[in-house]
Amino acid sequence: MTAARSGLPVLALLLSGGCAGLGTPASRPAERAGWLVFSVGALTFEAPSGWEASGDGQKVTLVPPEGSARLEAWVGAGRGADGAACLSAAEAALKERDAGLERVQRHPSRLGGRPALAQEADQGATHGWAWVACAGAVPHWLTFTGRSPVGAPLLEAWRTVVESTRFGGGT
Repeated sequence: MTAARSGLPVLALLLSGGCAGLGTPASRPAERAGWLVFSVGALTFEAPSGWEASGDGQKVTLVPPEGSARLEAWVGAGRGADGAACLSAAEAALKERDAGLERVQRHPSRLGGRPALAQEADQGATHGWAWVACAGAVPHWLTFTGRSPVGAPLLEAWRTVVESTRFGGGT
């Protein structure tokens, strides 16, 4: 792990569901030049092709070349009988991880055309965003953490990832 990445694991782990697999996740070229489409469960999203990718169809981790950020997407364990119960359980899971975070902001939102929760928080020298939306009772998480202040190119990439997120097929 490089020194640039060493400040990210704590907030990333708090926002994520654990560690990604060591494999290379399946992807395909996106219509946007220099980007790839990744699928995690029922969730698809685009990310820069130059980012280091690891994981599988259940969890993907991407790190930009300079190592100053980390993007993760994963399928969580089904919680609840339907989408509303799933989001309620996801919110409870986020609240359980509040210890050690500062300036936590959480609110209802949309991700991939579905109802979602969005959270933004700081931890030490890192800033992070977490999104969760449900396919039925199955939560799909999308998180991004970076060294503060997160630079404009990384913020723009993250916005594009969120805007490109879609649900379909799979779970």
